[in-house]
Amino acid sequence: MEDDFNAIHEHLTAQTDDLVVVPIFGMCNIGKTTLAKKVYDDYICSQFDKHAWVTIFKEYNERQMLLEVVSTITGSNQEMSDDQLMKIV
Repeated sequence: MEDDFNAIHEHLTAQTDDLVVVPIFGMCNIGKTTLAKKVYDDYICSQFDKHAWVTIFKEYNERQMLLEVVSTITGSNQEMSDDQLMKIV
């Protein structure tokens, strides 16, 4: 897992003006979430003032995902429209 962690870290720290997307994919139960959480805990949390960890399930609910992100970022559970939530995110 350390090699994968280092490869992802290199992608995230590369100097570029382009949006970088780092997919993590594979068979069930091989450690994808564990790897992503390690990157998040060890790198993302220390490099950014605002960050959120959201788990998205097969039954994807955009509003619920936005509510979780905004709640994590702002600490507020205030009722908002989808447009307001997207603007904050």
